[in-house]
Amino acid sequence: DFALSTEITLEDWKARPLWRRVKQRLWGWIDRLVVNLLDQRN
Repeated sequence: DFALSTEITLEDWKARPLWRRVKQRLWGWIDRLVVNLLDQRN
């Protein structure tokens, strides 16, 4: 829910542990892949 979300600045992003950034990038990539695959089914 966007109402409960908080904005992450570049400084906040860089301050996160490397493993957390890697996991977020990985899940973002997987999410994009799944959305694209489901979109091709129509």
